[in-house]
Amino acid sequence: MSGASLEFRVAFKAIHDVLIREWDPIGVSDEPAAQDEYDSYIPRIYRLIVEGADDFALARHLEKIETDQMGLASHHDRNDRIAWRLREVLSPLIGESHAEIRKGMTTTIIDISHNITDGMATDPRLPAVRLHDVWKREESAKRYASGVSFQIALIELCQNTGTYIDCPWHRFEDKQGVWNFPLERLVNVPATIVDARNHIGGDGEIEFECVTAAIKGADVSQGRAVLICTGASKNWGTPQYADGNHPWISERCAQALVEAGATIYGIDALNADHFSDLRRPVHSTLLRANIPILENLCNLEQAVGRIDLRLISAPLKIVGFGSCPVRAYLSTH
Repeated sequence: MSGASLEFRVAFKAIHDVLIREWDPIGVSDEPAAQDEYDSYIPRIYRLIVEGADDFALARHLEKIETDQMGLASHHDRNDRIAWRLREVLSPLIGESHAEIRKGMTTTIIDISHNITDGMATDPRLPAVRLHDVWKREESAKRYASGVSFQIALIELCQNTGTYIDCPWHRFEDKQGVWNFPLERLVNVPATIVDARNHIGGDGEIEFECVTAAIKGADVSQGRAVLICTGASKNWGTPQYADGNHPWISERCAQALVEAGATIYGIDALNADHFSDLRRPVHSTLLRANIPILENLCNLEQAVGRIDLRLISAPLKIVGFGSCPVRAYLSTH
């Protein structure tokens, strides 16, 4: 590589570090004699990025290396994450002549929150929303200069309304609530979507293997939100959505999430637990481990298969709340 440009040599080192330290499908990062194990793949990766390949193309290229050249099973979520990391570290290194790479890293926002409306009851066991104006526009116009008016409303709602987050204090009084749970645990969190739409039993239980396979492939130990797409949100606002026959995970599955290192759990259904189990094992297991729970998500179908998802789900800072509605959304490059 002595005749290579300085630009390429710097890029080569950056790609090398990502591949050996973060990708490493055969587990040789700690072996001094094997530090060049993946170097033969670097020129092609570099060229793909220079030519404007997106994260999807890069991730599929990594998968082909794993399956076709190494004879290994592919880890889709890990490859998605590494593809994004490669573009992230290379974009500032390869010069203004390749500015199209940075331009190609556009951000897509997926809103995964339901609207909150007057009279809405998320859970039939809990009070409905009451919303009314305390300042109507026509009334406020009398207070200001000509053409100036404002609207101010009053809302009464249960903390478990719409798309909301359960922080540990919701279940355990000696733990943190929405007002003091660390924001860094709720904002810009890497997220994995588990597509469980075809893996739900007749009683609503989501297959254990479906969830565990997804979290294993996503390397959740690095700290990721795990959001389960069940398709139940399509029934939002209907009696069927809130009849208690919603999709749910088992206590065993919740424990697997804890052991894997998940940092947030979410589902596009009414509740994390099955209502018939009064122990509320999923809430108890996850919140005891300081893993917040997002319930009543929506639009997760739009995120299935997406690369480098980041979750934002910060609640209002209300002292004394264990749960609170959130404007949750996913961003992806």
